[in-house]
Amino acid sequence: LKIPTGEEVNLTIDDLKSPRTSYVSSKIVGEVACNNFSLIHKLPITILRFHNLYGPRMGCFGVIPDMFGKILQSSEIDVFAPDHTRDFSYIDDVVRMTIDLCENEKAIGELFNIGNPKEEITIKDLVLNIAEVMNRQITIIEKLDTSGATPRRCADTSKLEKILGYQVSTSIKEGLKETYEWHLINRKK
Repeated sequence: LKIPTGEEVNLTIDDLKSPRTSYVSSKIVGEVACNNFSLIHKLPITILRFHNLYGPRMGCFGVIPDMFGKILQSSEIDVFAPDHTRDFSYIDDVVRMTIDLCENEKAIGELFNIGNPKEEITIKDLVLNIAEVMNRQITIIEKLDTSGATPRRCADTSKLEKILGYQVSTSIKEGLKETYEWHLINRKK
């Protein structure tokens, strides 16, 4: 696949026994259901494919909050699939883009990737950025790739940028700082 990956790429799933197949399949079924419901009932829809959302109030699950907890507990951090890359989307940017697309007639009937391809980052570098935001010195212990994980995932957002005329505005470091500040206050609630 070409990466960053555009919306026009055909969706595929791995072997049905793969641990990630249920997640990917649920996304495909959701898009098919929305499209068919729209066709049958003549309702306008816009489909958004969100890529790795993060930010305050996200709770304590996911790679970023998991890493906050691990770094608070130890200076030696296991990092699985350290060379895999992702693009992470800060929630304030995602909400702004979602609202703007919902209010834009050019978005009706379209499919959009919502991501941050300008800051595609390795998992290892993400962990180092998190440690920096937390003001912690860590040693990374590189572990094997996670079974079934895609080595590189990054959204092509050129279609989104063309319709809205802008792209994400929150840097990964700025977003991690805001997320960590919220996490410190709320992690034990």
